[in-house]
Amino acid sequence: MDRDTARVRIKQILERLGLLTPEREETILALLDDETPSDFRSLAEKGFTFASGATTRQILDYIAPRLGKERMDRELRDYIMLPLREVGILLKGYADTKEGRVVPHFWEPKSPNNVYMLNPEFRALLERSDIGFEDALHAWESATDERRHRIASAEAATFASGKDDRLVSVALAAYCPRFLPVYKVVFVDDADGQRIAPKWRDSVERLGLPLDLASRWPDIILNAPETNRCWIVDCVETDGEVDPVRHQEILEAFESRGLTIDGFTTVYRTARRFAERQSQVDNIAPDTYIWIAELGGGQFRKEPLKQV
Repeated sequence: MDRDTARVRIKQILERLGLLTPEREETILALLDDETPSDFRSLAEKGFTFASGATTRQILDYIAPRLGKERMDRELRDYIMLPLREVGILLKGYADTKEGRVVPHFWEPKSPNNVYMLNPEFRALLERSDIGFEDALHAWESATDERRHRIASAEAATFASGKDDRLVSVALAAYCPRFLPVYKVVFVDDADGQRIAPKWRDSVERLGLPLDLASRWPDIILNAPETNRCWIVDCVETDGEVDPVRHQEILEAFESRGLTIDGFTTVYRTARRFAERQSQVDNIAPDTYIWIAELGGGQFRKEPLKQV
């Protein structure tokens, strides 16, 4: 596999995972290098190359000039290597210089012979022919929870970065399908002029949704088909969290119509916006969920303190 093709594929994969940085890209390319001898002299004498495994320091010294730097801090391993290990691109290993071998998956605490190497599965993916590469890539991406989580986060972050997109639209595209797949959207408060858009009237009437609430209506209401179970999603552009008072009012209004609310979610665009709002008002209702679009591969639940 030529280096140009490898670089294109590495960029594609890392971008999909939301992990694309020059440092990670160059690290992977370094561990594909089957020509440069190993930095361990005894292994190099036996024909081992850099691709057989390299320490943090060896990798940083290899990639530094390629990034226009003289030297890189060893602490960068947490920024470069750990995310690549998380998604199964890198493996830990041990350079057994006495026996003349590299042992994958073995790590000796504090040893200067601990190395990183490319996961053979990932290398095989990079080396696939053009025919079948995309199918192999999708199979690889979906094979672990960690990769699926990273891809979901990257896709949601892309949505969140679109400042022209309403946060309700981001939630509908990236949150509801992934986190509430058994529910169907039955109301969105997005009508101009009319409070209930024609597309939602049938479901509002069929379920008897209490949209005569005196307080602000929910941004999104979902329902588990063929049941009376609902889920409420509210999106915070400026304000409008699911606070304790609003939480109780909505529960009571829905229960009066024979409807059960399985959960509530407050949606923010960015972690910074969440921190700004909650440092000011600290008003998220206990036992409800928070989804931050730019960290969109996971959601958070506010747990109340337990009595001792």
